[in-house]
Amino acid sequence: MFRGLKGPYTIAQLSKESQSSEMSSYKAVPSDEEDNDGDAEQEKDLQGHPSKRTASNFALPASMVLFCISLINLFVAKRFCRPTNEICTSQTSVWSPAFEAVDYVNYDFKNDFGQTGLYMGPPTIELEERWKAMIPPHAVRIPQDKLPLLNRSTTGNYKLADGTGYAALIEVFHQLHCLNRIRQYTWLQSGNYRPEFVNDTQYADIPVIPNDFRTSAIANRLHADHCIETLRLALMCHGDVTPVLIHVEPDAPLGERADFNSHHKCRDFGKIRQWMNDNVGTE
Repeated sequence: MFRGLKGPYTIAQLSKESQSSEMSSYKAVPSDEEDNDGDAEQEKDLQGHPSKRTASNFALPASMVLFCISLINLFVAKRFCRPTNEICTSQTSVWSPAFEAVDYVNYDFKNDFGQTGLYMGPPTIELEERWKAMIPPHAVRIPQDKLPLLNRSTTGNYKLADGTGYAALIEVFHQLHCLNRIRQYTWLQSGNYRPEFVNDTQYADIPVIPNDFRTSAIANRLHADHCIETLRLALMCHGDVTPVLIHVEPDAPLGERADFNSHHKCRDFGKIRQWMNDNVGTE
């Protein structure tokens, strides 16, 4: 005999209650006939509600069609919806107000040894004017809220008189200025500019020494060094990886020569120059 919370229990009573508890925790397993009856009821229910059967039959094909449409849309987006030049430029360059002017053109360089061009050769009055026309004399406006994109603050920067922003040059024109400066420096060393006081008619076609060079020899040398470094930095920054093929040429000293007329994809300089004409910040 055991004594419980509410009184004594016999072993027989405990066994009887345990069996009763176990029976209450289980449900009877349906027989095969009952299973068939359940399937029949479900079939009858579907027959009585044709919309359920239709929805069930339609769901899988509809899902497959939607999946195929999604794949087609993805293919079309990758094939035809390509980013604009402005988007590509903004991903590969520091912000610039001139992004809107950037367009690309493909062409072959014309740069064989001994080849002549509009910007080549000893100084002439016409040649100097062509170089001068290539480089605009003015700055452009940079809005104050764009300075952080240039990793700069307002401190110490030249503010436009009308308060609309800050003055800035565009780098390509600074680089062209430096290239022109080196060109002039080399021709100055070989005596291809005439002093201003020489007015002899036989030298009328020879340009006068540029104003920028009317300073000390040391100042001219320092400016040339600055420009050489500017171009080195620019060339290494942009890193043109266009292939330059090697031509077999038996008459050449080494039996071969580099094809410097290589094919390039370039920013349209004419459009950038026109943009500069249309966007004068300050002279």
